[in-house]
Amino acid sequence: MPVEQKPRALVMHPIDWLGVARLPGLLAEAGFRVASLCDPNSLLAKTRHNERVFPIDSRDGNRALRSLSAAFVEWPCDLILPGDDGTVRLLQDALVLMREGRAQGAPRGLQEALARSLGDPSGFAALRSKMALGDLVRQLGLPIPERRRVLAVSDALAFAEEHGYPVLLKSERSVAGRGVRVCTDEASLAAAAFELLPQFAGRQEGTVFAERYVEGRLSVGQFVAWQGRVVGSSSAELTVTDPPGGPTTVMTCIENPGLEQMVRRIVERIGATGLGSVQAIVDRDGVPWFVEANPRFVPPMAPSRRAGFHVGRLLRSALEGTTPEPWSWPVGSAYALFPQEVLRDPESEWLEKAIHDVPEDDPPLVQAYWDYVRRERERRASR
Repeated sequence: MPVEQKPRALVMHPIDWLGVARLPGLLAEAGFRVASLCDPNSLLAKTRHNERVFPIDSRDGNRALRSLSAAFVEWPCDLILPGDDGTVRLLQDALVLMREGRAQGAPRGLQEALARSLGDPSGFAALRSKMALGDLVRQLGLPIPERRRVLAVSDALAFAEEHGYPVLLKSERSVAGRGVRVCTDEASLAAAAFELLPQFAGRQEGTVFAERYVEGRLSVGQFVAWQGRVVGSSSAELTVTDPPGGPTTVMTCIENPGLEQMVRRIVERIGATGLGSVQAIVDRDGVPWFVEANPRFVPPMAPSRRAGFHVGRLLRSALEGTTPEPWSWPVGSAYALFPQEVLRDPESEWLEKAIHDVPEDDPPLVQAYWDYVRRERERRASR
């Protein structure tokens, strides 16, 4: 760790997801010095909480890693936080190669920073595969719907015959609802299989699996972990998503001991470090059924700081080995994500009855978000 008093964190995000631009603010509030490795025109580059913005060459993984090395030489840091799944996998690969002595030219200290940021490499394989992680969850004895790999349309139809409709058909690379289809009958299931299976979608490889549909409320267990130990966690219902099953626009604080236990067991098993979340469907009996885990920042973490769950402060206490400050979680309180909910519906009732999480302390980012909303509305109107 650098000698200076404030720890340094580098956010690496080559694409332009809405939520990740809020992460530097959470880190800065906790006393981190923050830089971002990203597209200079992205939302992440606009926040005033960046001390530095380093351009990333995202044309391929090798170029992205060279961008990381250049940024690290100029701005050594304690933690490197990935903002998306592709960056998670890229950094995991880089760390494994470095540990095996197969990465040439890595700057001094980069391997240690990655090891500090990413957790136990023995857990990487499960995090890279939804099917593998599902198998691990089942081995832990946690609730997870029946699922089966699908290699052909007939496999999907056979699964539905065994478990009934609706059936979920999912791609291994599904993100925020993209690559997931809810199939209510044989025709829709066959159509989804023709759409998602790699031999029909123009891909050489890929995994698709069918999953039993569970009726309930989509929820998330957010966590900060350190070396396989949960430093802090909170549970929220994803009250509104846009589109349905997609990115969250409104969250409601809940208490669910089963979901909290699921988070702890998974974190311990994979040796997680850093920010992450576990999604589950909570059925009418309050049982959480595992959906997926994400070893990175997720957008509900931004409004969660208003509710007391501050990932930046928890992460700093973990890094420095101090006891986190006590915090409470206001069960039943609702929060509208900005700009996600106003983009979904500028007349939404949730903008009045929920706490609207506008980062008023970051005017450049707020303006960038409003510019994005305007452009996106124009794009949608022209379709």
